[in-house]
Amino acid sequence: MIRRVTHGDAGRVVELLQQLWPRKGIQHDDMKKVLDKYMAGPGYWIYGYEAEKVLWGIVTVSFRWTLFHEGEVAIIEDLVVDEAHRGKGVGQSLVRFAEDKIFEDRKAKAVEVDSDVHRVNTHGFWEHCGYSRLAFQFRKEVR
Repeated sequence: MIRRVTHGDAGRVVELLQQLWPRKGIQHDDMKKVLDKYMAGPGYWIYGYEAEKVLWGIVTVSFRWTLFHEGEVAIIEDLVVDEAHRGKGVGQSLVRFAEDKIFEDRKAKAVEVDSDVHRVNTHGFWEHCGYSRLAFQFRKEVR
């Protein structure tokens, strides 16, 4: 079952994100603030795939305006499936759910996804879901 993530899921969301970013020191207080924004904001969504009364995965979506698309674009920010449940269709179900919800609203002109360069298997996943490789993303951390 796919459902909205609630404040009661915060601990599990952090566990899932730690699987995605094992070397990143996730600050629980900062993460709770971000989760609050995803749960409250109209321009942010967070949904989870629940089975056996446990979140097996999550997907987050945000929206931004772009000149290139002459309108609003949806961005699948985070998709993570528990390592023990990968390869069972959970990720595809979350992506399809997010896309259906995005396209149902008919306000986004496109859906974009970023994937770290080293996640080669993930690139294949996104291509299997119908996404194309289009660009490199560059980042500079704020000090």
